Amino acid sequence: MRLQLCAFFSGLLLAGAAAAADKPLVTVGLVDTFSPEFYINTYVPAVNRLMEKLPEYRFRLVELEEQRIEEDIQRLKPDFLLTSAGHFAALIARFSTHQVVVRMPQGSVSPTQAVGSAVIVSGKSPYQRFSDLKGAKIALTDLNSFEGWLFAAGAMRKKGIDPLKHFAELHQTHYGIPDVATLVSLGIVQAGVLASCEVEKLIRTGAVEPGELRVIEDRSEGKGCARSTDLYPDAVFSSLPWVDAGVLTRVTVALLSMPAGEKGFRWTLASDFRPTFELLRTLRFGPFAPIYTLSAREIWERYSTEIIMGAALLLAVLVHIVLLNVLVRRRTRQLRHALLQTRRLSAETQRTRQRMLEMERSHIVSELSSMFAHEIKQPIMNIALYAGTLKLLLKKKHMLEGEADGFLEKIYSEVERSSEIVDHVRAYAKPHSRVRKSCTLHSLVFGAVKTFQPQHPELKVGKIPEGEVLADPFEIEFILTNFLKNAFSAVKSVKSPRVTLSAAGEGENWCIECEDNGPPIPEEMFARLGTVGQSTKPDGLGFGLAIATGLAEANGGHLEFHRREPQGLRASLVLARHHAKEEPHA
Repeated sequence: MRLQLCAFFSGLLLAGAAAAADKPLVTVGLVDTFSPEFYINTYVPAVNRLMEKLPEYRFRLVELEEQRIEEDIQRLKPDFLLTSAGHFAALIARFSTHQVVVRMPQGSVSPTQAVGSAVIVSGKSPYQRFSDLKGAKIALTDLNSFEGWLFAAGAMRKKGIDPLKHFAELHQTHYGIPDVATLVSLGIVQAGVLASCEVEKLIRTGAVEPGELRVIEDRSEGKGCARSTDLYPDAVFSSLPWVDAGVLTRVTVALLSMPAGEKGFRWTLASDFRPTFELLRTLRFGPFAPIYTLSAREIWERYSTEIIMGAALLLAVLVHIVLLNVLVRRRTRQLRHALLQTRRLSAETQRTRQRMLEMERSHIVSELSSMFAHEIKQPIMNIALYAGTLKLLLKKKHMLEGEADGFLEKIYSEVERSSEIVDHVRAYAKPHSRVRKSCTLHSLVFGAVKTFQPQHPELKVGKIPEGEVLADPFEIEFILTNFLKNAFSAVKSVKSPRVTLSAAGEGENWCIECEDNGPPIPEEMFARLGTVGQSTKPDGLGFGLAIATGLAEANGGHLEFHRREPQGLRASLVLARHHAKEEPHA
């Protein structure tokens, strides 16, 4: 609100700056500690009065921050200041501020006894004195406001109470909502600080009921508004030493002749600021803040020996700290390097050990596979002979018809497939040349699928384009079969299992993809896909995808794995396209 008003007036003044550029400039500064009501009812009429009575001057309005008044005065060089009496008194020693006029509200005893503070509590509250409020919460508008807090803080200090430690919480409203009176009425805080006469104004306007709020430590003695503190001068309009005498005279006359009107105050002169200085002394504020009286030269003359010895000791300590830090950093770097080397060697040893274990397992499985393939050949041939004998027997008895004949044909088909698998396994155990031939995507995909249908209704075959690849069909079907087995195993625990096998073209390659909606795969397990390792299936050896990876590369392709969102896996076999004019090769 205050910044908006200042910006509004600055805009009005700047609007006519071009037309009045030749007029002398007068700068009026306002210290930011007042309420929005003060801005509207005091600051605005005063500025309007000056602009009306001094049309031959240009006015510039600036706002000074309470925390940095001295810096802002030196930077902005205001001719006049509108401040609280406390800030005016505090600036006298530093800038020789001079009283021009003092604000005197209607009903005030005198210009020097105009405003105070009222510490309020709820009408039903048992609190009677400042000391009763120890450990309570107190609300106030602003810590820098004299009539809103500092007057009350001074009264407490006179009674031996430290206001900053006496209360459990100092709740600042900064003139916002809910205000101090509302916070006390609602019981959010136990006490509040208002300017004198604020309680009476709230009762007149109907904002609070009579008896709803009570002023403690009342010092009014039934004369005027209830208050908890002494009375002090109100806001002071002061001048700085560099202001022109003519301007000072005209501004003084303009404000002193300003009618009270409906604003409830008038500008006058105050003859006694001693109560204000006493308050500053009590608060240790402004010129009474603790200072060191010795100059730098006096300090050197008295304590030069101690200063030199202290500086030498401090220098020695600093040199020691620097050297110690250098040595510590150097040793830390050495230890960090040694630790990194140890970790690297340990990780390398672990990887080497893991590779040796994998090679050993691969060798053992290879030997066992060769032995198994050799031994299983004869039982497979026996199954084929028994199936043939059974077929001849059924045919002789005229019983070979319908489903019996179909089942025997399926037995022959599986026997041939088993025999082919055994031959491939035995071939891998000895040097051999791999024969690749032209194969259609349809034959490869459905060759792998027929093994699982109709046992797996969750399996769906997607679009299979017309296309050919140059590969060993048995090995490609082995890869796809491995894909499907892993997918079926992954979706066992899924509520609505789904496995899809499809193919698509990717530039000069064909990509056969197997997708499932199994559970999410951990990062560590996903990183090991396609390598020899520990299987996650109870009956697995961990070689399936590793073998499939080797077979894919042997057929001029490769495997790819991608995690699906939000769950599932897509395993892809990528093979080069084959055109009819290309000759198959070994």
